[in-house]
Amino acid sequence: MNRIFSFFKLFGLDFVNFWRTIKSLPFYISDFVQLKKQRQGDKSFPFGKPYPALSDRFTSSGVMSGHYFYQDLLIAKKVFVNNPKKHLDIGSRMDGFVAHVASFREIEVIDIRPQVSLVSNINFTVLDLMKLPDNLLNSYDSIFLTARH
Repeated sequence: MNRIFSFFKLFGLDFVNFWRTIKSLPFYISDFVQLKKQRQGDKSFPFGKPYPALSDRFTSSGVMSGHYFYQDLLIAKKVFVNNPKKHLDIGSRMDGFVAHVASFREIEVIDIRPQVSLVSNINFTVLDLMKLPDNLLNSYDSIFLTARH
């Protein structure tokens, strides 16, 4: 069954998430009605447009498992302890290792994929390592290369 669900997920059809969403709908409606009653017509707290995250109700608060999760924490701690002058990351997830390090220091990131978000402490460069400029050689005290597949 997992194989079938995985196949459909490739095309954007997530039946497990769909079921969680349907199952959560009564809770959302009940909570929304209760919140409107508590407001009692007070317009000083506008609701704005609803954007319910329905499928979240029946999932965990996040995934903290797998070797990449622990690898990111371990290496971020090493960067913190060693405190290199210039740290370079190559190919890591922005919402994993890079975010951990950026929370306590500046980090330079190189990736072949573009990044449109700008975040303080993260200096991002789109670069193909097969065409590495000479000025990058021997210019970092610490490098973390992620090879995920």
